[in-house]
Amino acid sequence: MQTKFIVSGFNDEKFELTPHLRLIEVTDFMGERMHNISLNFTHMEDGAEMPFANFTLNFGEFIGMKDCAYVDTNNCWFADEILKTGIAEDTGLTKISGFCKYPLWSFKEEFLNAVDKEVYQKYSDEYDEYMNAQAPDEEPDEEGYINIDQDEI
Repeated sequence: MQTKFIVSGFNDEKFELTPHLRLIEVTDFMGERMHNISLNFTHMEDGAEMPFANFTLNFGEFIGMKDCAYVDTNNCWFADEILKTGIAEDTGLTKISGFCKYPLWSFKEEFLNAVDKEVYQKYSDEYDEYMNAQAPDEEPDEEGYINIDQDEI
């Protein structure tokens, strides 16, 4: 899976970007501390690794869809170039903040693992544990949905 990206800048300047995966502390709707994933990019400049962009945004709330994050399309003009590489899919959902609308992308597990296996595993284990605690007796189907019997409601 691709873990370096070449993007076009202004005046056709090219940048080779390296992604970094982090965990951002947030709270769920009940105030429980959780983590969302966060991606930022660096690039080499004069032989030193320099910050390039915080690619994802954090709004302080737990994202209930696994492997998802809001993308800062307002400050990352190259977001469409990154999406075309196939590392993520646009969910069609957005978050509005101020005058900007930020898309929610679902990143591929393979990509997140390739960027930082240890950080991703910590996030994935925490997410799975949290979701299993919400519906401990239910098993999701192959698409990740839990089917609820109407008689149980």
